Amino acid sequence: MTGAGRPVSTSESDRTPEAQRSLSGYRLYFLGANDHIRHVVVLECPNDEAAIELAESHRDARTMELWLLDRMVKRFERHAP
Repeated sequence: MTGAGRPVSTSESDRTPEAQRSLSGYRLYFLGANDHIRHVVVLECPNDEAAIELAESHRDARTMELWLLDRMVKRFERHAP
């Protein structure tokens, strides 16, 4: 991982104003039966590529969808662990 993105749990005070402006709040949805949302993680990343890379690090057996606002960036299909 390049370190270009990180989960949102990082303190707001740890970031410079420039860094705050350059990151976007992507949402990684973990889906259950019938594609119902079971869990969500907010990822702060500068672009789609970094968000996809960070989402991959959260990958498990569940289906996931990565979104930025109203745009789906990528769907990760369920796979065997």
